[in-house]
Amino acid sequence: MGAEKISITVAEELVTWARAEAKRQRTKLSGFMAAALKRERQHQARERYLKKALAGRSPAELERGAAEAYRDIYGSK
Repeated sequence: MGAEKISITVAEELVTWARAEAKRQRTKLSGFMAAALKRERQHQARERYLKKALAGRSPAELERGAAEAYRDIYGSK
């Protein structure tokens, strides 16, 4: 997978926090931001899945569906 250099404007307090987190995680700011974008994409995919999987179900079905979705997302343990 290739990479593309971009320029963005971010609130100063968020940049300060992100730099500190990147340093704490011993990574570069660009790697920290790329990981954050990847997590957001995964979050949105989970949200779409859950909305589709749980639409129009009874409370009992929702409980079973939530357990199934959890297993699909996080795996069986």
